[in-house]
Amino acid sequence: MNFHTRVVHQHIDGIRDAPERFAHRFIRIDIETQNLDRQILALRNFAQLRSSLRIPHRRPHAMPRSRQLQRRHHPDSLAASRNQYVRHSCASIAIQLLMPASRILSMDQFRGYTVAGMFLVNFLGGFAVVHPVLKHHNTYCSYADTIMPQFFFAVGFALRLVVLRNIEKEGAKAAYRKAVTRCLGLLMLGLIVYHLDGRFRSWAEIEKACGLLAVLANAFWRDPFQALVHIAVTSLWILPVIAASVRTRILFALGSGLAHLSLSAWFWYDLLHAKRVIDGGPLGFLTWAVPTLAGSLAYDAVTRLEPRAALQLLLRWGVVIMLAGYELSCLNNGGSLVPPPFWPPVEKIDLWTMSQRAGSLSYQTFSAGFSLAAYALFIWLCDLRQWTHPVFTVLGQNALAGYLLHMWVADFVQPFAPRDSPLWWVTAAFLIYFYMTYRLVRYLNERNMFLRL
Repeated sequence: MNFHTRVVHQHIDGIRDAPERFAHRFIRIDIETQNLDRQILALRNFAQLRSSLRIPHRRPHAMPRSRQLQRRHHPDSLAASRNQYVRHSCASIAIQLLMPASRILSMDQFRGYTVAGMFLVNFLGGFAVVHPVLKHHNTYCSYADTIMPQFFFAVGFALRLVVLRNIEKEGAKAAYRKAVTRCLGLLMLGLIVYHLDGRFRSWAEIEKACGLLAVLANAFWRDPFQALVHIAVTSLWILPVIAASVRTRILFALGSGLAHLSLSAWFWYDLLHAKRVIDGGPLGFLTWAVPTLAGSLAYDAVTRLEPRAALQLLLRWGVVIMLAGYELSCLNNGGSLVPPPFWPPVEKIDLWTMSQRAGSLSYQTFSAGFSLAAYALFIWLCDLRQWTHPVFTVLGQNALAGYLLHMWVADFVQPFAPRDSPLWWVTAAFLIYFYMTYRLVRYLNERNMFLRL
């Protein structure tokens, strides 16, 4: 390690508390000695050091043979080579310093992948020519049905991060008050986006429906309980234990799942199908707590362990939990094996079946394990191999904006793509829709317009 690199390392410990709005910018470090301290001072003002900084040492890019011979005979070749190495090392440091401590690269990429997956399945799911694995089903778990639990997984990850950070900075009372306020804000936004059930053109229709109270009693069964409302209600449900120990959160997830299973066996499974609820309906929060709390456990793993150890732990438990979810689904056949996820069922459909509409315990358990395994892949890609994808970066930093925009852009594009369109036309329409949504999100990001509650 040469002098310049040592100087940079000696100044790392002093970097703290930079505004988040500078996180996406790149600060160039001049390798010349007289400018090094000035550039380090810029880093001290505009960057925030991650709690566990890992600096990758990559080999410089290969250059043509002719240029190598030129540099070999150049009188300043040694100094130039040294400066190139230091420049690369400093750039690696700067990239990691400019990422706020509250952001974890692998989770940003995982969230961006999930948003992109949502674009894919929500747009393509309505076309006859598309393979069933990309469509939502109420009778088995397809790839499309794994996307929404990954959002909850990411929410649980972020919720634990934010609550623990706010408890440390502001105290428990202020931290929980802020979390409740955000959840209520998200709940209100969801109700506005999805609307309530029912539509009345005259006051006489309301009177015919047995009055205003009866109208309100029937207004929350189907349309309001979709992704944003489910996230808000589930977050409120798990908030008392989000900062608790691993044991407490696991027991809470088990208790919530068993409570949903008991209520389903009693009356809920028949009622939710009669009301044709979406994504579990008003009691769906009981099982949506399973992937959400799995995300909080993943946060513990990546912040307490080295990336390789976290990867192994999450992958191992992801496989175990997926198998547990599959075993639960086998109970609808008396314990005999049923077709695995992504394959249509051949047995009867009941409360043990993997169903996103029912929010069944088998579905949520399998999806929690699938989310753990998928996130483990991003730990390997991002934290160990330093890989990122620019599309995932854009979408992962502004997921709420992507969610809202994708619905409006779909409403613009889909009228020109009938359900029976050929595959080439469906593909072209999807690419137009995806590009428009991506560019809108990127436009917001470039102007620091992030939708966060």
